[in-house]
Formats: sequence, structure tokens, C-alpha cells
Amino acid sequence: MILERDILQQLAAWKTKENRKPLIVQGARQIGKTWARIYLIL
Repeated sequence: MILERDILQQLAAWKTKENRKPLIVQGARQIGKTWARIYLIL
């Protein structure tokens, strides 16, 4: 089961940009930042 997170759509849009800047993910602790990055790679 995968929880739908708002960040996934934003990361997908970032990934498809041709001239994208480096990715910096900031936020509170334990909200799924690392999980979202790993999910983006897969």
C-alpha cells in the first residue's frame, strides 16, 4: 500500500523538467522526505 503524498506529484514534475536545478528537500522530521526520494528513483 502506497500513501499518496503531495510531494510525489511535485517531484515527478521536477524530474521531467529539461533544465532543472539540484533537488533540495527540506521539512520537519519524520514526514517521508527520504521515502519520497527513494520512491522517485524507483
